[in-house]
Amino acid sequence: MDSSFNDIRSIPYQFVAGEVSQEPIAYWKFDEASWSGVTGEVLDETGNYNGTANGAVITTSGKFDNAGSFDGTNDFINIASTLSPSGDMTISAWAMSYGVTKSSSWYNDYIITKGNDLAGTTNSWGLHFSTAEDGSPIGCSFMLVTDQELTWVTVPYGSIEKNQWYFITGVVKADTAYLYIDGVLSS
Repeated sequence: MDSSFNDIRSIPYQFVAGEVSQEPIAYWKFDEASWSGVTGEVLDETGNYNGTANGAVITTSGKFDNAGSFDGTNDFINIASTLSPSGDMTISAWAMSYGVTKSSSWYNDYIITKGNDLAGTTNSWGLHFSTAEDGSPIGCSFMLVTDQELTWVTVPYGSIEKNQWYFITGVVKADTAYLYIDGVLSS
Protein backbone atom coordinates (compact mmCIF):
# COMPACT_ATOMS: atom_id res chain seq x y z
CA MET A 1 0.00 0.00 0.00
CA ASP A 2 1.57 3.24 -1.10
CA SER A 3 0.21 5.32 1.73
CA SER A 4 1.06 7.19 4.90
CA PHE A 5 -1.00 7.06 8.05
CA ASN A 6 -1.05 9.40 10.99
CA ASP A 7 -3.25 9.05 14.04
CA ILE A 8 -5.50 5.96 13.84
CA ARG A 9 -8.22 5.60 16.47
CA SER A 10 -10.83 2.97 17.26
CA ILE A 11 -13.67 4.40 19.32
CA PRO A 12 -16.68 2.26 20.28
CA TYR A 13 -19.98 4.02 20.69
CA GLN A 14 -21.69 3.48 24.03
CA PHE A 15 -25.13 5.04 24.20
CA VAL A 16 -26.11 6.02 27.72
CA ALA A 17 -29.10 8.31 28.18
CA GLY A 18 -28.59 9.69 24.69
CA GLU A 19 -24.87 10.42 25.14
CA VAL A 20 -21.94 8.90 23.31
CA SER A 21 -18.80 7.69 25.09
CA GLN A 22 -15.69 9.05 23.41
CA GLU A 23 -13.10 6.95 25.23
CA PRO A 24 -10.98 5.18 22.61
CA ILE A 25 -10.27 1.48 22.99
CA ALA A 26 -7.12 1.98 20.88
CA TYR A 27 -5.22 5.02 19.61
CA TRP A 28 -2.04 4.89 17.52
CA LYS A 29 -0.37 8.25 16.90
CA PHE A 30 2.55 6.72 14.94
CA ASP A 31 4.82 9.34 16.51
CA GLU A 32 7.72 7.02 17.32
CA ALA A 33 11.05 8.14 15.84
CA SER A 34 11.57 4.81 14.01
CA TRP A 35 10.44 1.18 13.83
CA SER A 36 12.58 -1.91 13.37
CA GLY A 37 10.25 -4.90 13.82
CA VAL A 38 10.57 -5.13 17.60
CA THR A 39 7.42 -6.51 19.24
CA GLY A 40 5.25 -3.77 20.71
CA GLU A 41 7.21 -0.85 19.20
CA VAL A 42 4.16 0.85 17.60
CA LEU A 43 2.59 2.34 20.69
CA ASP A 44 -1.11 2.45 21.48
CA GLU A 45 -1.78 5.50 23.64
CA THR A 46 -4.31 3.51 25.70
CA GLY A 47 -1.57 0.99 26.53
CA ASN A 48 -3.69 -1.97 25.43
CA TYR A 49 -2.79 -2.77 21.81
CA ASN A 50 0.82 -1.99 20.95
CA GLY A 51 1.76 -3.22 17.48
CA THR A 52 4.75 -4.47 15.55
CA ALA A 53 5.97 -3.04 12.23
CA ASN A 54 6.33 -5.66 9.47
CA GLY A 55 7.95 -5.29 6.06
CA ALA A 56 9.35 -2.00 4.83
CA VAL A 57 7.28 0.18 7.16
CA ILE A 58 9.12 3.34 8.18
CA THR A 59 8.25 6.53 9.99
CA THR A 60 8.19 9.80 8.09
CA SER A 61 6.80 13.33 8.45
CA GLY A 62 3.04 13.22 8.89
CA LYS A 63 0.05 15.48 9.15
CA PHE A 64 0.91 15.81 12.85
CA ASP A 65 4.45 14.91 13.91
CA ASN A 66 5.42 11.50 12.46
CA ALA A 67 3.45 9.01 10.38
CA GLY A 68 3.85 5.43 9.20
CA SER A 69 4.85 5.08 5.55
CA PHE A 70 3.88 1.91 3.66
CA ASP A 71 5.43 1.18 0.24
CA GLY A 72 2.82 -1.24 -1.11
CA THR A 73 4.81 -4.47 -0.77
CA ASN A 74 3.58 -6.58 2.16
CA ASP A 75 4.16 -4.02 4.88
CA PHE A 76 1.77 -3.50 7.75
CA ILE A 77 1.43 -2.97 11.48
CA ASN A 78 0.35 -6.14 13.28
CA ILE A 79 -1.97 -5.50 16.22
CA ALA A 80 -3.06 -8.15 18.70
CA SER A 81 -5.94 -10.25 17.40
CA THR A 82 -7.79 -9.58 20.65
CA LEU A 83 -8.67 -6.10 19.35
CA SER A 84 -12.09 -6.86 17.97
CA PRO A 85 -14.54 -4.00 18.26
CA SER A 86 -18.04 -4.98 17.28
CA GLY A 87 -21.47 -3.42 17.44
CA ASP A 88 -21.68 0.36 17.20
CA MET A 89 -18.24 1.90 16.69
CA THR A 90 -16.17 4.55 14.97
CA ILE A 91 -12.83 3.99 13.22
CA SER A 92 -10.87 7.11 12.20
CA ALA A 93 -7.52 7.79 10.54
CA TRP A 94 -5.56 10.61 9.00
CA ALA A 95 -4.35 9.02 5.76
CA MET A 96 -2.69 9.98 2.47
CA SER A 97 -2.40 7.85 -0.67
CA TYR A 98 0.47 8.00 -3.13
CA GLY A 99 -1.60 5.89 -5.54
CA VAL A 100 -3.43 2.57 -5.10
CA THR A 101 -1.49 -0.60 -5.85
CA LYS A 102 -3.01 -3.77 -7.29
CA SER A 103 -2.81 -6.83 -5.06
CA SER A 104 -3.89 -9.96 -6.99
CA SER A 105 -7.34 -9.04 -8.33
CA TRP A 106 -8.02 -6.35 -5.70
CA TYR A 107 -7.60 -2.63 -6.09
CA ASN A 108 -7.81 -1.65 -2.45
CA ASP A 109 -5.07 -0.33 -0.20
CA TYR A 110 -6.09 -1.01 3.37
CA ILE A 111 -5.87 1.83 5.86
CA ILE A 112 -7.06 -0.28 8.78
CA THR A 113 -8.92 -3.57 8.68
CA LYS A 114 -10.10 -6.41 10.90
CA GLY A 115 -10.94 -9.68 9.15
CA ASN A 116 -11.92 -9.65 5.49
CA ASP A 117 -14.87 -9.31 3.14
CA LEU A 118 -15.08 -12.95 2.14
CA ALA A 119 -18.33 -14.91 2.30
CA GLY A 120 -18.84 -16.69 5.59
CA THR A 121 -17.04 -14.14 7.75
CA THR A 122 -18.60 -12.01 10.46
CA ASN A 123 -17.49 -9.02 12.53
CA SER A 124 -15.13 -7.71 9.85
CA TRP A 125 -14.58 -4.11 8.87
CA GLY A 126 -12.06 -1.91 7.12
CA LEU A 127 -11.23 1.49 5.68
CA HIS A 128 -9.61 1.38 2.22
CA PHE A 129 -8.31 3.56 -0.56
CA SER A 130 -9.65 2.07 -3.79
CA THR A 131 -9.40 2.58 -7.53
CA ALA A 132 -10.93 1.40 -10.78
CA GLU A 133 -9.36 -1.57 -12.56
CA ASP A 134 -7.34 0.73 -14.83
CA GLY A 135 -5.71 2.25 -11.75
CA SER A 136 -6.95 5.77 -12.47
CA PRO A 137 -8.70 8.04 -9.95
CA ILE A 138 -8.72 7.16 -6.27
CA GLY A 139 -11.79 6.71 -4.10
CA CYS A 140 -12.31 5.53 -0.54
CA SER A 141 -14.51 2.86 1.02
CA PHE A 142 -15.67 1.48 4.36
CA MET A 143 -16.42 -2.25 4.43
CA LEU A 144 -18.60 -3.92 7.07
CA VAL A 145 -19.50 -7.62 7.39
CA THR A 146 -22.22 -8.49 9.90
CA ASP A 147 -23.98 -11.86 10.08
CA GLN A 148 -22.33 -12.81 6.77
CA GLU A 149 -23.80 -9.78 4.99
CA LEU A 150 -21.31 -7.53 3.20
CA THR A 151 -21.87 -3.76 3.01
CA TRP A 152 -19.62 -1.26 1.20
CA VAL A 153 -19.96 2.50 1.58
CA THR A 154 -17.84 4.45 -0.89
CA VAL A 155 -16.92 7.87 -2.12
CA PRO A 156 -16.63 7.95 -5.92
CA TYR A 157 -13.40 7.31 -7.74
CA GLY A 158 -11.63 10.59 -8.26
CA SER A 159 -12.73 11.99 -4.87
CA ILE A 160 -9.32 11.37 -3.30
CA GLU A 161 -6.28 13.28 -4.55
CA LYS A 162 -2.80 11.74 -4.34
CA ASN A 163 -0.40 13.21 -1.78
CA GLN A 164 -3.14 14.95 0.21
CA TRP A 165 -4.09 14.17 3.82
CA TYR A 166 -7.70 13.18 4.58
CA PHE A 167 -9.47 12.52 7.87
CA ILE A 168 -11.35 9.29 7.07
CA THR A 169 -13.98 7.92 9.44
CA GLY A 170 -16.07 4.77 9.27
CA VAL A 171 -19.07 4.63 11.62
CA VAL A 172 -21.24 1.62 12.43
CA LYS A 173 -24.58 2.32 14.08
CA ALA A 174 -27.27 -0.36 14.34
CA ASP A 175 -25.50 -2.53 11.70
CA THR A 176 -25.50 0.35 9.19
CA ALA A 177 -22.17 1.64 7.85
CA TYR A 178 -21.41 5.31 7.23
CA LEU A 179 -18.28 6.87 5.68
CA TYR A 180 -17.06 10.41 6.32
CA ILE A 181 -14.24 12.17 4.47
CA ASP A 182 -13.02 15.29 6.25
CA GLY A 183 -16.28 15.35 8.22
CA VAL A 184 -18.57 15.09 5.18
CA LEU A 185 -20.94 12.10 5.05
CA SER A 186 -20.69 10.05 1.86
CA SER A 187 -24.07 9.26 0.35
